[in-house]
Parts: sequence; C-alpha cells; structure tokens
Amino acid sequence: MDNNSEKEELLKKIDQLETQIFLLEKNLIHDKLTGLKTRAFFEDAIYTYTDLVKNIKNDKRRKAASLGEVSVLFCDMNNFKSVNDTYGHFVGDDVLREVAHKIMKTLREDDITARWGGDEFAIVLIGAGQSDVVKKAEEICRVISELSFPETPGLKVSLSIGVVTIKDGLSLEKIVDLADKAMYKAKKTKVCVCVSEPELSKPDLNV
Repeated sequence: MDNNSEKEELLKKIDQLETQIFLLEKNLIHDKLTGLKTRAFFEDAIYTYTDLVKNIKNDKRRKAASLGEVSVLFCDMNNFKSVNDTYGHFVGDDVLREVAHKIMKTLREDDITARWGGDEFAIVLIGAGQSDVVKKAEEICRVISELSFPETPGLKVSLSIGVVTIKDGLSLEKIVDLADKAMYKAKKTKVCVCVSEPELSKPDLNV
C-alpha cells in the first residue's frame, strides 16, 4: 500500500471514529424515542441554573446576564395508559414522538425540553415572567389537544402541566417536588395548568 492509500485509509478511519463519537454523544444527551434531551441532561441544566439564580440575586445583574426568572414545567399526558391498552405500544410511541415534536415547536431554541420518563416531559424556560410562562403552558396544552392522528381517527390526547418559577435558588429535589405537586393538582382538578403556590417557593436552606 503506497503512502497516499495509507493516508486515505487513515482519514477514512478518522471520519468513521468521529461519526461514532458524535452518535455516542448524541445518544447520551438525547432520548432515543423522542429526540428530546434526557433526564440526566435536564438535571444537570437545573443544577447550573439554580446556582446562577442563587448567586445572581440582584435583579439588574440577572437581567444583564440575560437570566431573569427561571421556570420549570412538568407535563404529564392524561390517560396515556389507555392509549397503549387500546391502540398498542407502537401507536403509543408514535403519539409520544408527535407530542414531543409539537412541544419543541412551541418553544424557543434556548429552552430545554426533556423526556422525564414514560409519558412525562420537563421544560426549562429562561427569562420569562410567571404570567408569560403560564400563557406558554396553556399554549402547549392547546396545541397538544388539537393534535390528530390520521392512522388512528378519534384518538385525542391532552396534558396536565405544573409550573414553578424559581427566584431564590432552590435545590433540584425541591424544584421537582413543587412542579410535580402542581402537575398532579392540575390533573386532579381537571385543569390544564396549575402554578405552584407562592408560599411553597421559599428558599431551600439546604442549598
């Protein structure tokens, strides 16, 4: 094998290796089914943002850092088990992919959307006030409720969303707990969006 052939072969192997590395990195931070970020990536992002909120307490400094308020949305599909039971898991997977796609389309490029697990999704919105976050959550609910699935006529899906806006630097566990409780309150009271009670959003002294 001459030098040119060896060089071409080496470059080919390097390209293959770079492709494999790219795919591995992509799979580490993206959910394989939906293409959303993974729960692990989401948790790392929350750790980062809560540290920023904790350390940049001055409103002017936070605005200068383009941070503003940080809000977390927890979304759960209503009665998704019945979708799997009625139409099968392949249809269920298609529904999850379509819901994930529609959620992503309603958000900004810098917002973070992850598949938390099963039929639950988690979203981080940066720099939006609570009223804007609630409007965005309501928009997501509306978009998902309007979804249609040509191969399964009559199939309709909906979301319950819990919202918590963090201003004082809470722990990841507290954020998840607040958002989760708000989401289940929305589900229990049969409303689309429920906001975490203000008194629950006090600073976590363990942070």
